[in-house]
Amino acid sequence: MLLRWNEQRLLVVPLLKPVAVEALKGMSPSDAQVAITPTGTKVLYPGINDLDDSEWALAKPHVMDLLNRRSVDDKTKKALEQVSLTVGKSTGVTEFKKTSPNQANLLIKETVNPETLRKWDRLETRDSVRLYLKKQMETVGVESGPMDLMDEPADDPVAE
Repeated sequence: MLLRWNEQRLLVVPLLKPVAVEALKGMSPSDAQVAITPTGTKVLYPGINDLDDSEWALAKPHVMDLLNRRSVDDKTKKALEQVSLTVGKSTGVTEFKKTSPNQANLLIKETVNPETLRKWDRLETRDSVRLYLKKQMETVGVESGPMDLMDEPADDPVAE
């Protein structure tokens, strides 16, 4: 799922399994603590972030909880509301691999998340998009993965 975080700072979101309060009532305190312990975290960077649907399913309740808190200032609340809207609502696409080359390049331009850039670097096969992706990775300071055959210069058999 493609998500846009419209704040100029990172947002660390715990990945929490949904647990019904009723289910916690019959548990010992130690078992209840394990049940509500996050399975990890997801860092949302300013701009575009690419999350697996399973990650978003675990992160979304926390984002919604933050939205419902009164202590959150208006600017942060507005940014959180934006994060729950997929880029797909404006582009019609929710997966990077399904974007047109022009859409992909626009998304890449907005992306500074190293994890997202590396994910796209591993999956992308379109040459024009890969070139733009490599330039963005260099700009952001993210090392790309090993070179693919399409990135390697052709050997000159005459030079041997």
